[in-house]
Amino acid sequence: MIHCNKFIIRDFTFPGGEEHIRLVDEIISTMNKEIDVEIKVRLTTSSDVIKLLMVVDALRRLNNKVKIHLFMPYVPYARQDRVCNKGEALSIKVFCDLINSMNFETVRILDPHSDVAPSLLNNCKVESIENYLSVLFLEQSKFNDKVIVCPDGGAIKRSYKFCKFIENEKLIFANKKRNTLTGEIEGIEVDIPLEYQGKDFLIFDDICDGGRTFIELGKKLKEKGAKSIDLLVSHGIFSKGFDVFDGIIDHIYSTNSFLDFMSNDYLTCIDIF
Repeated sequence: MIHCNKFIIRDFTFPGGEEHIRLVDEIISTMNKEIDVEIKVRLTTSSDVIKLLMVVDALRRLNNKVKIHLFMPYVPYARQDRVCNKGEALSIKVFCDLINSMNFETVRILDPHSDVAPSLLNNCKVESIENYLSVLFLEQSKFNDKVIVCPDGGAIKRSYKFCKFIENEKLIFANKKRNTLTGEIEGIEVDIPLEYQGKDFLIFDDICDGGRTFIELGKKLKEKGAKSIDLLVSHGIFSKGFDVFDGIIDHIYSTNSFLDFMSNDYLTCIDIF
């Protein structure tokens, strides 16, 4: 999904797989005037990246004075922020070089997986997930009583910041081991202090892809007497669907940075688009 605040995008894919875009209506009247345009993108495929490149090129061909700002809440390849095995590419560097080639005035991103993506993106502005949670947490003040679960070492800094935001000091840490060649989780452990046993828990992290980490962690928490388990993520991909969480996760909260979905009794969509 690519959306701009001053014009309409028409796009289609040729039979050979090539992408095509055309800008219509509003932007034509702004030719040769200095204007600011914000492009909002949900990049879920490589084709979306190509479309973004084309939109920027078309904009500048219409108006060489245009100042283009990018809002890209979910950063593709942000999880591939290091070379783990010989022969691999540093994928996040490749992606960020593409974004930088478009010379955006600003690039706004939301809760990136690590500090690598913001360090590689030019004119980058990082937004915190807490900015979008204020209303939700005012309505869900019961979260102050939940035990917050940090799923792995990469989420430690994020978890401390989140706990400070909701004024909750009940935080525990899990330990996860993953095979870097296969991506498979080989084990996960979590200790629950005696005073937290039988309580309600909230797992907090940046990305949920297929959900394996949270499913295995949820099973461990259930085995150790968790009363209920909620999941809150900044970016929900949910590549295996929602049914995989049945019987383990009681409620899921996620923004629609990657996937658009409707809120219901089981899901809460935090709308940022």
